[in-house]
Amino acid sequence: MKRLLALTLVGVLLAAGCSGSKSGSGTVKLTIATMSPLSGSQAAQGESIRYGAELALKDRTADLEKAGLKVDFLPLDDQAKPEQGTQLAEQLLTKKEVIALVGTLNSGVVTPVSQKLAPENLVVVSPANTATVVTDRKLANMNRIVARDDAQGPAAAKFIAEHLKAPSVYIIHDKTTYGQGLADEVKKTADKLKLKVDGFEGIQPGEKDYSAVLTKVKGAGSTVIFFGGMTPEAAQIAKGIKEKALGIKLVGGDGIDSADLVNLGGDAVNGVYYTSVAKDISKTTEGQAFIKRYTEFSKKPMDNYGAYGYDAATIVINTLLDYAKANPGKTPTRKEIQDLIRKTKGFKGVAASVSFDDKGDNTEANVFVYQIQNGKYPGVPIQ
Repeated sequence: MKRLLALTLVGVLLAAGCSGSKSGSGTVKLTIATMSPLSGSQAAQGESIRYGAELALKDRTADLEKAGLKVDFLPLDDQAKPEQGTQLAEQLLTKKEVIALVGTLNSGVVTPVSQKLAPENLVVVSPANTATVVTDRKLANMNRIVARDDAQGPAAAKFIAEHLKAPSVYIIHDKTTYGQGLADEVKKTADKLKLKVDGFEGIQPGEKDYSAVLTKVKGAGSTVIFFGGMTPEAAQIAKGIKEKALGIKLVGGDGIDSADLVNLGGDAVNGVYYTSVAKDISKTTEGQAFIKRYTEFSKKPMDNYGAYGYDAATIVINTLLDYAKANPGKTPTRKEIQDLIRKTKGFKGVAASVSFDDKGDNTEANVFVYQIQNGKYPGVPIQ
């Protein structure tokens, strides 16, 4: 009888240890994942999101443990490719301890990723995605803390027409969900403002020479280019403008909000303007202190999206803590956390103030305009 009782107890203990939701001490075990490009040409922005989120978790680990939560961190590299992101999303669905995803950088990636995660109620809190389609699908699991392209595009067009006082603009995009979507929004507002659009053209990302399209811009007599796309291509376009002495102003969107714009473009990017949905926090004492902590933690310089990765992860962490307080010792379901995050109102983060509407858009999001000056990133705030 004693032997049978001992074997029964061992069986119970083994069963408890294999559950994957609680440790031997009864702690609820969860994982927060990030997804962004950690390799390739967009890694600087992607790493900022990853390290920002990881720092947020590090800062709150003691609070989480006190609440009976052991939260691990899982950074994933989507390589800025939709197909890679979709494969990673499928893997996340098999990891039942993953309670939320912070990401991505690229709208073209988050669109299929969030769609794949939606049936399992795995919530996404995006620190960077701006394409209108991201939240217009009204997925219950998709949220973003930054402004949409139908806010950013009009801001860029108005800046070109009213601040630069340009009579016309040549619009170029990189054919991606983000780049072309933003370019479309700029064109819509340009038409309303009677800002002449001299051309609307897509380029192939990854090329080393964009002379052909720049020749068209010159032929059209344009004095301003708006580029919807990412940093590497913007740097190449700026180099082409400088090498050909075209005297054309280059305006980009938030996709070029990165220290790599200066690293890749050198002197050619001096004077480049860009709209961004990310606030430059380096001008405040609190912001400077955060950047210092971030760089000490990551051993890397921070792009503006580092603070947004931090804030997006903090929203998830706050939600987990609120749940644990109301439900001590209970493991939350993905749907419970998904639904609670959508109810976020009045959040004040390092960079973002956040209140989600019923689509997952942030009603407090803003658009900013910067200019690269003296080879320094971030750019100087213009308006």
